[in-house]
Amino acid sequence: MFRLAIVISHPIQYHAPFYTYLAKDGRFQIKVFYMSDRGSRPFYEEFSRTVVKYDNPILGGYEYVFLNPGEPKTWWRKKTEFVSFNLEESLLEYAPQAVYFHGYNNPSFLKAILACRKAGIAVFLRGENEDILPRPFWRLAVRKLLLSALLPKIDGFLYIGEYNKKFFLDRGISEEKLFFVPYSVDNNYFRAGISQAESDNIRSKILGKYSLPEESRLFIYTHKLRDTMKPLDAVRAFCDMARSNRHEATLFMCGDGELRAQAENIASDCANGRIIFTGYISQADLREHMLASDVMINPAIEPWGCTVSEGLACGLAMISSDMVVGWPDMVLEGKNGYVYRCGDLKELSNLIHKFCSLSAEDLSHMKAESLKLSEKLSFATCADGLAIAMRNICAGAVGR
Repeated sequence: MFRLAIVISHPIQYHAPFYTYLAKDGRFQIKVFYMSDRGSRPFYEEFSRTVVKYDNPILGGYEYVFLNPGEPKTWWRKKTEFVSFNLEESLLEYAPQAVYFHGYNNPSFLKAILACRKAGIAVFLRGENEDILPRPFWRLAVRKLLLSALLPKIDGFLYIGEYNKKFFLDRGISEEKLFFVPYSVDNNYFRAGISQAESDNIRSKILGKYSLPEESRLFIYTHKLRDTMKPLDAVRAFCDMARSNRHEATLFMCGDGELRAQAENIASDCANGRIIFTGYISQADLREHMLASDVMINPAIEPWGCTVSEGLACGLAMISSDMVVGWPDMVLEGKNGYVYRCGDLKELSNLIHKFCSLSAEDLSHMKAESLKLSEKLSFATCADGLAIAMRNICAGAVGR
């Protein structure tokens, strides 16, 4: 059995279920070192301007510790909520064979990486590193300097997708140090865990809740309503499509944020289509909205696209901007969806119209392709990649 430590800032609903899976897998003994307990307790989120409380279990079935528990009260505690000055001592006391660090720009992570190497503990890195999104020159310079010192200290790189792998290859990392551990979600929590009858009942429930006709083509957006997530693009493109479309179409805008009022104002002039703003909703409620929908629209600029992972697991066809860095791994052009140039509202509108006009049979085929892809990007794939990494790397780390 592989003895593994995982280091991450705080419990995150996209990642924590994977730790539960690893603990049940049988090949791993794991302990998760959280810098903060934010996420396991309700917390106020600035972007959505609401108190967030996860309703899905994120701490079940695995061993963990909070290094900075409790709501930070002082200015200093708020600034250092995700920094632990005792991280390396805690890791060395646990004495794992390997430590998987989620990200690298935390100063306490850097110190702990050096301590692990000195102790002969293998060091793995996993995160959303890419060269796709624009950055100011000063950030690129700082990153280059930091990576030049950090990368030689990493034993194995757990890459999450195509662009992430290229990021490391372009910096001289050998293929032997790269292991595929993709970003995934709990497929069984979504479509894989329910019958067709249950899925049909969920759709009927959502249609009834909003008084929508049975033949409605349902689109869904599942981001915060803030600038980088481009909610206004989704609303504008949908309204543009609706002016010439005669099909029953509805767009769910699931989320909240500073652009909500502006988005609602645009939607108020949307003819021949309906846009429903749900506000912030629980994970369970969001799951039902996704399971009831047909097509996910993701117009965002983001370093992966975790909501797309959820959309795949719900069997949704996809429309993605090309600035969602994970799109090559999650959108197969013409098979389960389409990719458009970020910001090109005409192209986005045309794709929405294309899905409105698509036959039920063709749409069903595309949704089935998404489900197939979610099986490839699964917790099982991740666990296998991690086991291969530990088997190949750990022995060499001890003798380093």
